[in-house]
Amino acid sequence: MKMVMNTLTKKMAVLGIAGACAAPVMADRAMYAGGGLGMAELGDNNDVTMPYGRLGMYINENFSGEVRAGFGLDDDGVELDSLLGGYVRGGIALSDVFFPYAIVGITRADYSYDNGAFSDSDDEIGLSMGIGADFNINERLEVNAEYMNYIDDDDVELDALGVGLAVNF
Repeated sequence: MKMVMNTLTKKMAVLGIAGACAAPVMADRAMYAGGGLGMAELGDNNDVTMPYGRLGMYINENFSGEVRAGFGLDDDGVELDSLLGGYVRGGIALSDVFFPYAIVGITRADYSYDNGAFSDSDDEIGLSMGIGADFNINERLEVNAEYMNYIDDDDVELDALGVGLAVNF
């Protein structure tokens, strides 16, 4: 698993550098940083509050690449220990204020569970996808709302409905 993560990390770094060099960056906004709070469901009916941070770079006016890191706050028998992923967002500005988008990428989630008699931990890597929208407050500040399916495989499913805030610089 460690070799897979090292390979994945290298590929994400190369993809990020290539994306940054391949297309012109928007003149007034090159990068963004922010955070959010997601109401996630991990597995079968295990609700988790998930704070996360995100850092992104605009490729052009319609696309950006970003990385996210987060963790779970609630312990409902299953705990989200960490979340890390790389994503590409694509959308179109419908006005100066409203930017709906689709997002796709790869996420790694580490989680643990304890039912009192048995405890264990595991990690999953999977394809992630979602939809959302940015709402510009001004040139530099935006709020965000999105639905994201981070992991969906035979062992575990991680979905989240989130809201956030980002600063463009």
